[in-house]
Amino acid sequence: MDNFLAWLRRAVLTVVSLGLCLAMTSLARADVIRFSIATAANQADYEMNLQHSQAAVDLQKQAPGVKSVQTVLNPQSLQNGIISTWSTAEQAAAATSTPEYKAIVASNKFIKHEVYVLHVQ
Repeated sequence: MDNFLAWLRRAVLTVVSLGLCLAMTSLARADVIRFSIATAANQADYEMNLQHSQAAVDLQKQAPGVKSVQTVLNPQSLQNGIISTWSTAEQAAAATSTPEYKAIVASNKFIKHEVYVLHVQ
């Protein structure tokens, strides 16, 4: 079990690191980068989460202050995520706290869901 948890931590860090690189190379200047990563318990939940992720991506793309939205996937570890860049952290929080967005997140099935908001200096 300890080996699995160590592997899972490395997988999450890899996804976050790769996503950060993608987000930073896609923009000349980003003020805020938001990572949301979900880990499913099984393949069926993973595939369902992928479908729901597209709705979340579409909502974020329409929000004020968004600069970029990208999906990241790691099928081996059943992880999918959304990396978005924003003008401000408040705009990211406003876009992801609407009832519609919260309903999408609630419809996902995951054993772990992590959200990181990073400010680029």
